[in-house]
Amino acid sequence: MENLNRPLDDPFNIKFLRRDEVFVFAQGCIVPFHIDGRKSADTEKWILSRYLLALADAQLLAYPLTAAHAKDSESPDFMLYLLGGRRIGLEATEASTPEFHRELIMNERGIDNHYENRPGSMGDEQERLWASLVFDRVKVKAAKLAGGDWNPADAYDLVIYDNGPAFVLDRFLARRLLLGRLADSPRSGFGTVSIITSGCTELLYDAEGEWRILPIAPA
Repeated sequence: MENLNRPLDDPFNIKFLRRDEVFVFAQGCIVPFHIDGRKSADTEKWILSRYLLALADAQLLAYPLTAAHAKDSESPDFMLYLLGGRRIGLEATEASTPEFHRELIMNERGIDNHYENRPGSMGDEQERLWASLVFDRVKVKAAKLAGGDWNPADAYDLVIYDNGPAFVLDRFLARRLLLGRLADSPRSGFGTVSIITSGCTELLYDAEGEWRILPIAPA
């Protein structure tokens, strides 16, 4: 694997020969605060690292594997070059809201958001909010994929980082609500749709198909 001690430019190419190189890559992926100049490439690279780490530990990666980051404004965000020349386009995104990120910026600046004065949620409101945010993100990306203006690949996958305002207490209910909405809707067109969730410790892999939960090792 290339030297990760230097700053990674956008775009970049990284070749992995084994699982421990994926782990080292994940260790080096840190997303700065918004006020410290966070860029979309920082978040995309972090999402890629956790996604690949989960797949590597589940024996779902074949080596050598090369991940190439797209140029600004191009889709998908990454091209994964697999053994035999197969190309998988990987789109990385967040399930969040602009309001939530504005609150994060306030926190980074030390401004009190006064959460104690906000009304509480009732019943399964938070789980439904979580499922709705993730589902809506799938549909947004599916529409862009259907538009056809993406770099060519043999297949496309989608990975979503759960980084929104929903405070989920019952992750099993939240997962069931999301899977139900996906099952009742036309498929997105992606080969797999996966969600980084549960405090970044789990990957809900292939949510539109034979879904499974993959642990994400701490890095």
